[in-house]
Amino acid sequence: MHSTSARSLWTTVGAAGETATVRSFDAAGRLVQSRTFTGITTVVLQPGGFAVVTRETSVRHLRTRE
Repeated sequence: MHSTSARSLWTTVGAAGETATVRSFDAAGRLVQSRTFTGITTVVLQPGGFAVVTRETSVRHLRTRE
């Protein structure tokens, strides 16, 4: 998400039951906040800033027959 506003904006991100990490940056690209959450959360976008949300995925190792 990217903000073109001159003031801070609130937005919600996420999905029920999923774990994700949100990283918020200011207009100069400096990291302001980083946190991991499960479900839905509210994020503050700095004026001219942006946020990146990445979903956590688990890798399942399957046993195969040789």
